[in-house]
This record gives sequence, C-alpha cells and structure tokens, in this order.
Amino acid sequence: MSLLKMPRLGRRKACASYRRVGEALLVHGPAGMTAGAGKLAASLQADTDYVLVVLDLPVGSSLRDWDAVADAVAEDERAVRLLPVKEACEITIVAAQWLADRIGRPVCYPDGVMLVGSSGLIFLPTKGSEGWTVCTPGQVAVRQGRRYPVPNWEAPANSSLLRVGRSATAEPLPAGLWIRSDGPESWLEAGRAKLTRWLSVSSQEVTVVLGAYGVPPLQPADVAQWWAALEPATRANVRFFCFGQVFEAAKVAPGQILADVLGEEVVCYGGLPVGRSDAPEVFTLRPDGSHGVRTFAEQLVFLPRRAPRSENDLFAPRIRRSRPPFESLTESEPGLYLHDSGAVVEVVQAGLWVRPPEVPAQATAIRATPPEAESLLVFHDPADERLVARVLDQLDDKARAVTKTVSVTTPVERSRTHLSSASDLTMPLTPLPRLSQLFRRGPGSVAAPTGEQDDPGLLGGQESHEEIAQDYDRTLATEKIRHPAAKPSGQRTESAPLAEQTEELDDHPLARSVMQQPPDPRHRVWPAPPGFSAELTMVRSGRESAFDALSERVGAVMRRFSPNRLAPESVLTAAVAAGLYLAGEDPDVDGGLRARTAGPHVDFGRCVADGLQKLPLHRKATASVVAPGPELWELLETGIVLLEWGFLHTRTVLGPVEIGSTDLVVWSLTGRQTTVIEPMEGGVADRVVFSPGTAFKVLEVIEPEGEKRGRILMRELADADTGKDEKSSGRDGLIRASLQRFADRAIRAVEPVPTGQASRFGRVPGVANAMILEGRR
Repeated sequence: MSLLKMPRLGRRKACASYRRVGEALLVHGPAGMTAGAGKLAASLQADTDYVLVVLDLPVGSSLRDWDAVADAVAEDERAVRLLPVKEACEITIVAAQWLADRIGRPVCYPDGVMLVGSSGLIFLPTKGSEGWTVCTPGQVAVRQGRRYPVPNWEAPANSSLLRVGRSATAEPLPAGLWIRSDGPESWLEAGRAKLTRWLSVSSQEVTVVLGAYGVPPLQPADVAQWWAALEPATRANVRFFCFGQVFEAAKVAPGQILADVLGEEVVCYGGLPVGRSDAPEVFTLRPDGSHGVRTFAEQLVFLPRRAPRSENDLFAPRIRRSRPPFESLTESEPGLYLHDSGAVVEVVQAGLWVRPPEVPAQATAIRATPPEAESLLVFHDPADERLVARVLDQLDDKARAVTKTVSVTTPVERSRTHLSSASDLTMPLTPLPRLSQLFRRGPGSVAAPTGEQDDPGLLGGQESHEEIAQDYDRTLATEKIRHPAAKPSGQRTESAPLAEQTEELDDHPLARSVMQQPPDPRHRVWPAPPGFSAELTMVRSGRESAFDALSERVGAVMRRFSPNRLAPESVLTAAVAAGLYLAGEDPDVDGGLRARTAGPHVDFGRCVADGLQKLPLHRKATASVVAPGPELWELLETGIVLLEWGFLHTRTVLGPVEIGSTDLVVWSLTGRQTTVIEPMEGGVADRVVFSPGTAFKVLEVIEPEGEKRGRILMRELADADTGKDEKSSGRDGLIRASLQRFADRAIRAVEPVPTGQASRFGRVPGVANAMILEGRR
C-alpha cells in the first residue's frame, strides 16, 4: 500500500467521552474531567424528570464532541438538562436544538451565567442570564424559570425583573424575591452578593426580602401592589425578611406595618436565615449588614391591627417557629417550653422570657420588645434570680456569651396558658378568617391566640380541654340546661337565658333516649388522667403492619415541621394512634365512648385525643349533613348546650345536596385538621375532628320544608361560656352571621365521604343514636 494512502492516525483529533459521577453523566474532553466538573456532578441530586449532564467540554469543541453527549443519553428516555462548568464551551441555542432533534427529546440548558451554591442549588441571575431555556424537537424554544432544583413556588412572577410602584424593583434571588428601592449600584451589588450567597433556600417557602442598605426606604403601598398580584396559594408560603431600613423611621415593626397595610397576617423571619434549607439558622443583622447573634425566634406572625392605629399601640407578634434554648425543655406550643422547675421559658422576639405558667399582665410589652443586634435579652421577675441563673447555665456557650438579663415586675392577669406534652404540627399559614377581625373590632373584643390583648377571649386558644371540661362540669352542676315548654312547629326563636328557662332538658321525656349521657369520670377520654402517655405496645398490638407503615409516614411529617427536634416516642405513638383511628384501625372507640363502657377503647381514645392535639387548629366554619328525626327536632332549640362524648367529625365544606335533609354548620375553636395523617386511600382530606367532651351551643334551628333544606348552626364553647352575658350574646350574633354566610355561599362537595368513613360523619353533637348520612345517597 502506498504511504500516501495510509490513514494519518497521529493527526486525528481525540473525541470527547463520558462517565457517570453520582447522579449525573459527565461529558469531558480528551484531557479528562476537571476538578470543578467532578464537584458539580457529585453535588447533584437524583432527578426523576431529567437526565443530568455536566458538560466539561473545552472551548472550541466540535460537533463530534456533541455526538458524545447524544451517545451518553441515548439509552435514557427522560428529557436532558445540560449543566456546563465555568470553563466549558458555551452552549448556544443552535447546539441545544440540534441535540433535541437528534435524540428526539426536550433539552434544557442555561442561557447565560450559572451560579452554583454549596448545597447544589443552581441559580441563573437576571444580570448575565436569561434563565433556563427548553428546546423541544420541532418547536420554538421557551424560557423556564431560573432555579434548579425547581422549588414548589417557582413561577414567572418571581423569575423576572419587575417594576413595583414608581421607584421599586422586584429582583429574583435564589431563595425568592428582593423588593427594594432604586439606588446606587455599588450598594445594590453588595446586598445582592450577600443575599445570593447566604440566604437559605426552601423548596416550600418563598423568601421575600424587603429593603436594602444604602438606598431609600420602600413605600408600603408598593409592597401592597405587588402582594395583590399574588395567587392566594403563593401568599400562604411567603416569608418576609427585613433587610436594612425597610420603611420610613417608625416605632412600629416593619412586619406590623405590612400586616396593617395588607390587611392579613404575615410571617417574617426573625433575622437572616442561613444554612440548611430544612433547618436554617437565623441571625440578627448589625447596622452595617454583618451577622449579629443567632436568635431563638426564627419566624414571627404579625396580625393586622384594627383602625384607628397609633405608633404607641403595642401589638406583639406570635412565634411561629423557634429553636429550643436547650435540650431538656419540653415544647408545649410554638415558642413555649416547660422547664423542669415548673416555670415557662417563652421565646420572644428579643430573646427569652422566664415566667410562671400564668401569663403576666405585661406580656404584650415584653413580647413586643424588638431584638437587639448583638445581644439576647432574658426577661425575668426579680424574685426568680436563682431560676434564671439555672436557665443561663443550661444555654450553650455562644448564647450565654451574648445574653443580657432584664428584670421586670409583672403582676399576673386572669388568663391561663395550657402546657401540653409536645409541640403542634403546623401547616403553612393562611389568612385568618374574616370573623376574627370582626371580633377584634366589636364591643366584645377578643385577643389574639398568644394573649397580646387584655382578654383571652373566644379565639384566645389558651384554654385546655381539661379546663373547659372542668368548667362545664361545674356549670352543669349548678345551672340547669332547660327546654321551652312549648314552641310553634317548624319555627325557632331566640330562647331566654338558660337559667331562666322553665323545663329542664334532662327531664324532657325524649332526652334520655335521644341525648348522650355523661360517662363515668374514670372512663372519660379527654382530658387524659395526670401522667398519662401513649404506650407503644398498647397502640401497636394487633395492628403491627398498619402501625409501622403509618409510623414512618407520621415521623417524616414531624421531621418536616420540627426539623430541630426529635419527637419523643410517646408523642409519635399518639400521632400514629390518631392516624390509625382515622383509618378505622381502632377498637371501636366512638361506639364504646357513646355507650359509656369500660375497655381498651378508653386508653386508645386517649392516645387518639392526645395525637390530635399535635395537629393544626381549625378556627373557622365546618359542616356536615344530617337528617334529624322528629324526636330530635323536638329537642333542638336555640340556646341549648350539647356535650359530645365521642369524637365529632365534620368537613371544611358543605356536603353534597343530594344527601340528607339538613346542613349542620359548626364554628370550630379546637377542631383539628387531619390532612397530614389521613389514610392514603379512603381518607377525607377536608376533615376536622373535635375531641370528646367538647360543648356546642345551638345558635339557629330551621327545619326542612319541602325542597328547602334545613339548617342547624352551632358554635363550639370555651371557658365555661354558657351564653348568658352580653359579651357572649355579641359573639353569638357575629358567629351566627358568619355561619349563615358560609351556609349560603360555601362550595359544596361534589362527592360524599368514602363509604368506609360514612359512619364517622352525619352526627348531631350530643345525640346518642344519630342517622349516618354523609356517605350515603
């Protein structure tokens, strides 16, 4: 063979090759992969929708090198996401479209600068990047956000640079959005670098940064304009972070100004959240923007104040999420911890407050004290110096080094704080019901849940089931619940005060056969006896497989909502017991309770009730479908109080119109939303459950006539509220109006509850033998 025809192998350019690194395919040049490419590939997590391809091709790579990319993904049917390293060749839309046409699948690539965080988060900034671009075979390329992995809140509204008002801008950040006034670019660039590098990113919560250092303050109206354009579902997941001077100098906290302007509750971080997305650490910021001290109050809830407002009005935020001061404390509710001495260690926005279980009168002033950038304040009574010294000794070294004690003398109010065995599981917040705003404006003004105002009131949420039950026992022992001697058929009017009615309900000839009778005190489920805790063996026995499967699921939920704490075994067992009860894996708890018998259902029911206390409260209207018989209509009368000794199940929507004859609508105070522990199959996602011993007051009774549905309106009672005083009557009117609007305007469910759950619904509280209709046509 002639030498001129022999192939010149020595001059052939080497081709690219690929290898798998972690969850990604890494395509590199003939010189091998670079250290940066290996680090990027190793930091990526598995993606069910995309094949992740890290491109480490040198500048000037040819089309033959792109053939290697096509070969690497040939055996996978998923779409492709290209992730180039900083030193790699540029990805053009022509190359991406060629690859999409070649493999017959969508190809997503970053069009511009790509910032890679230490946790593997990838962000495409507005300065130097157009965002992720998706090329699909035979179609025009489209833009698709700026973040990867894609958070649940990713949307066009937080992925583009937007004007807000006349002089403000909403700029995308890895963690969410930055709303700030226009100003010198040097100041903005410094703030942008800090927020991009340090701000913790959550896949569930979108962080909205307000303000900036070195620029003019924001106008609250501009933020309100941006807020009005958000979807309600997105609003519930917004967490504000105040950066620099947010609004014009004022005595009121920026979060409070926001709540007042927006007209609904808002959630703010107590500082700068940094670190892991599932368990960020929150730090105060010094005047120069540098990190201060790590706070105990991590998320604060601000409620709108009623008008007229004054800067001198004190209105304290509620703690939504906090970190425990030290491990030996038991959290009873967000921000409240029980010390082994019997005292309460409360997390406030400025630090800690060591106090007795009773809420002192100066609670609002202490809770409203703003945090200091370089100190954690520890409030206490002068008489508790030794106790405070014990608490300080138990703090970690870093916290103890920056604490300052503040001695306050606080006379005690007539209010109570109930301390349960463990913290509640909390859901993403939604705006408070409009009714709560009416309460705060009415003559019978009602305080917020943490006691910021003088009267704990109807929505105070501080009374325990035990206290309520004891109050009702005393009330029922001294005041007769009576029934009118006569009433026109089919017509209901406001009855006289209970103590003035002439015929005792218990003596009515139908009462004994229709109404539930109180159980033996030894067999009451809730409140549980002192020292009671859920026992694993008792709950798990006979239902091992169901318990183990649900335990894993409930444990995951607890870790999601309380990432900094490991739930005790008894707490997890109680929550699982509640889930088993909802799934029907229980020893007929409701039947045994209503029959007033002893047996294993009593302790199991106590575990269920304890587990329900860890779930979110539902302080709104609930509903069910019932069909009372003539004997029950004869007993029902406006103003009577009914005690339910089993678990009462309702829904957050009205039932189907084809079922039953009457809508039962109940205003809930302590009902618990069970969504997070509902059975995977055959569950009721909109269920609300009331614990045994709950009392309900009848507000309105309308019997059905022909095609017109009947209606029974009730409200749950608290704090021995028997409806006799003017304040209670005012609440009755407000709640009745709200329930009427709900009954007239609320959306009805299309389908009834599943057949397996039907026996749990359709009950009138306190009735012994109710007709079960919610699940039947």
